[in-house]
Amino acid sequence: MSNVGRVFTSASPWIVGREALLTDAVDDFLHEMTRRKPWVRRRYEALLGELVEHLDAALERPAPLTALSYRHANAWLKTTDDRALAERALADFTDYLVKWGWLGAHPLRQLQAV
Repeated sequence: MSNVGRVFTSASPWIVGREALLTDAVDDFLHEMTRRKPWVRRRYEALLGELVEHLDAALERPAPLTALSYRHANAWLKTTDDRALAERALADFTDYLVKWGWLGAHPLRQLQAV
């Protein structure tokens, strides 16, 4: 079966029958970080948890991954105590999402310019 012309909201194989949530992607990212760089997980877990809470509150519901935008990311960054670490966590997270195929045609790469 060809994937030409198809747009995926999530390429994560374990999410079936529903849209991927931001919290799903964060959990998967943190799991991968634990495998590759265990010292990073502790620092990123709290920050990305705050990102999930920020977006969930802004939308007044569990945030779908596709709702993550430059506007929301920038608003969240303004609330963090350690902006440099938060920017690094966000850059690593968005890089992971792009490289691991979590999103199809979504302008997520723009987040890396935050």
